[in-house]
Formats: sequence, C-alpha cells, structure tokens
Amino acid sequence: MDGASPALGGQVQLYPLKEANAGSISQTLTNLFNQRYQAARTPDVQRQRPVILPDVRTNSLLVAANADDTKILKSLLTRLDVKLRDPAVRLVVIPLKHNDAGAIAPMIRSLFQARLVSMTPPGQTPSPQDRVDVAVDSLTNALIISASKENLDLINGLLKKVDVEPPTETGIVRLYPLINCDAQRISGMLRSLISQGLYKPGLIAAQGNQALVARERVAIEVDVRTNVLIVSASKENFAVIEQIIKTIDSTKDFGVLGNIRMFTLKRADATRLAPTLQQFFNAKRTAEQATGASGRSLPLSIIPDARTNTLLVAGSPESFRAVEAMIEKLDGEQIVAANVFRVFVLKQATAAGLQQTLTTLLNQRVTRGAQRDPVTIIADSRTNSLIVGASPE
Repeated sequence: MDGASPALGGQVQLYPLKEANAGSISQTLTNLFNQRYQAARTPDVQRQRPVILPDVRTNSLLVAANADDTKILKSLLTRLDVKLRDPAVRLVVIPLKHNDAGAIAPMIRSLFQARLVSMTPPGQTPSPQDRVDVAVDSLTNALIISASKENLDLINGLLKKVDVEPPTETGIVRLYPLINCDAQRISGMLRSLISQGLYKPGLIAAQGNQALVARERVAIEVDVRTNVLIVSASKENFAVIEQIIKTIDSTKDFGVLGNIRMFTLKRADATRLAPTLQQFFNAKRTAEQATGASGRSLPLSIIPDARTNTLLVAGSPESFRAVEAMIEKLDGEQIVAANVFRVFVLKQATAAGLQQTLTTLLNQRVTRGAQRDPVTIIADSRTNSLIVGASPE
C-alpha cells in the first residue's frame, strides 16, 4: 500500500545522447509525458508517470519508467537524438489531443513545401533553415518537427485550429493552401453558398435526428498568414467543397472573380448539362479573346451537384446573366431528365441559318403514332455554334 510508484520502483536506465542536448531533451520529454498523464482518471495511473532527469556531465538521460513508457522513450530518442543541419533549426515534439498525427503530418509537409517553393526566387536554391521536416510518433500521437522558430510559430497557429474535437462522429478537418486566390474571399464565397442551403437535401426529413443534421454543418476558418483554408465537414460535403476550391484556385484568372451562384434545375440533369455549358462558355471566351475583348472574357466555372441537381457557377455578373438565359432554354418544359446536351461548332454554315433549318426539319418528322421527342436547338452567333438538347436516339 505504501510502496513506491511503478516508475520509481522500476529499473533506472541511462541513455547517453550523441547529438542532442540532454537538458533540452529531458524538458521536452517531461512536458510530453506530463500532458499525457494529465488525462489519467485515477491516481494510481498518474503515479506511473516516468521520471526523466538530465546528467549534464555525460550528456545522458536518467530514466525511471514502466515497460510501456520505456518503449515510447526509446522510439522518441531515435528521432530526437540527431544532428541538426542548421543551428537556427529547432527540434520539437508536439502531441495532438483530438486529431490524428498521421493525417496532419502530410498536410503540414505539403503546405510548407509549397510555401518553400513560392518563397524561393527562380533559379536559386531554397534556404536550409526554411525547410520543414515532420515525422510521426504513432505511440504518442505526436508530431516531431524540425523547423525554424518562424515556421514553428506558423505550425503552432495552424495546429490550434486543426487539433480540435470534430463536430460529429464522421467529422474531418482538412487544410487547403491556396496559390492563386485569397483565402478570405474564397471562405466568404463558401459560407455564402452554405447559408443559401447548399446542403439542404434530406434535412427536412432529418429534423428530428440531431446526428444527421450535424453531418450537414460546415465550419470554415482562415489562416491569413499562410493563405490557408481550414475546413471541417462531413465526408459527403467535402466532395463539393474540394471541387469548388480546386477549380477556382486552378488559375490566376479566377482572382478577378467575385461571386458564386447556384442554379437549381427543374427538368434537365445537372451532371449532363454542366459539361456542355462549360464547353460552350470556354469556346465563347476563346472567341472573345481572339477579338481582343479582354474585359468580357473572364473565366467561368460550372460545377454540378448531383444531390441537389444544382449548377454551381463561379464567374462575373455578366456571365451569370448569360448562364441564366441559357438555362431558361435548356431547362424548359420540353426538356426531360434523360436528354443529353452537346455543342456543335460550325465551320462553313451559319449557326442562325442552320438552327432554323433543323428546327423546321425536326418539326416535320413523322413518328408513326409515337410521341415525338422534343429537341432544343440554340444558336450562338459569336462562336458560330449550336447547343442541342435531345434524347440519345
């Protein structure tokens, strides 16, 4: 009953260090295990906390710990007792409380690798002290990071926002470093879409189920210094969010765009109509650029959301009016969900003349008693093309 703690009662081991400083390493490891044992529920478990003392004369660690903690210490020391490439670089261990270190480490590597590339002038070698190396210790769910003080401050700031308790059982936190667009502006776009009801299908039926309602919630934060979007959402909602971010941040031209609008289709299939409209407006933009109309040739992106049968359109106010007019014709009463849409760019004939000829010809078809399938044909004189909506037959 009055015996020593398991740690003190165990065998004391000596770990000589070759490269690292015993004083700083002992402090780092002590802080790590203090945080780990703070969550212990009983005093008996807390008494098992290892004792780690530095021996400055021999640059060694004196350790009294149980078998499990000893295994963890040996694993950490193999990664911490290494020679630093640059004196300005620090080596720290950061334990995570809520998130998975194995999932966070690749995101940090990718983020700071992209940052290192953007900070290095063309033709020059990156500075060694700007490099960030991240390793994972799965036993303690901790990140072992080698980085400069400036980068460590950035990483700690990101981890405060990322290492949070998920909103739901299936919640996930992901980082999206943006290259061409401003993170604050993109976050405003996404919040606007969500507030308009981007994820409303099924919520009416799920109002009594708090777990299902929580799955539809999306939280968006911005780290201004690194221009990173931090998004927490369910796995299902990430599909739409990632497609929007990938498309808008794919080119510098999207930096001039300021809005995203949703167009909910009544009859046409969004997944079939979106590629056709994208092809048409890409051709239209190419034609406008060829004539020197740079002010009107801003890029347009059309993304389908199959769950809501909605088109998510990113572009300028002028392009919204053009898309709306096109949808009114291609989503009319004669359109059925099975219709497919295609763009035909004409080389010899004029679009307006051929549209009239085809419309007259199709109206005179003989169907032999069967109901005639409607065909929608739209002519665009600027690109000299026809947009056709009809059944596959």
